[in-house]
Amino acid sequence: MYFSVDSAEAKKISDKGTSLKYGTIGVKFLQANDFMYAVVISKKQGEAAERNRVKRAIRDYIVRREEYYPTGHFLVYYRGECDQFDREQVLSDLDEIMRKITFDSIQFPRQRDDYDQPNNETE
Repeated sequence: MYFSVDSAEAKKISDKGTSLKYGTIGVKFLQANDFMYAVVISKKQGEAAERNRVKRAIRDYIVRREEYYPTGHFLVYYRGECDQFDREQVLSDLDEIMRKITFDSIQFPRQRDDYDQPNNETE
């Protein structure tokens, strides 16, 4: 399901969020207990139909991978030209950024059976 950030939350993320860039993808995010996102593409990147095609591809991938991504509120920026969109490269870049957010920030994705979660219990 698509959980989009509203315009007020997008402004907050844009102003106060942490920014990461990798390849053709940039992400600004704020830590939160839920997972919300919006895909942003500048009008300079191509015509409306091309931008919408790229947004749909990125949103589709995020929906399929969201259980592996950390919680938070995200603005996902596509920084390339829409007519040069390379799906595999963009998806690889997005996974790398989310990996950096997850592991470099010591943030953990949502609970999964196949993922070792940190144990906060004292022995």
